[in-house]
Amino acid sequence: MHIFPFCKKTKNFQVLPDPKKRILKVFIVIKTQPLKII
Repeated sequence: MHIFPFCKKTKNFQVLPDPKKRILKVFIVIKTQPLKII
């Protein structure tokens, strides 16, 4: 249930050019989708 709001947040991070936000986005993606990275 918590993954959906995170996905929406990551889409918002993608739009922002701030590198810190990009790192946050990557970190959230790694946390929400660990199987894809493995």
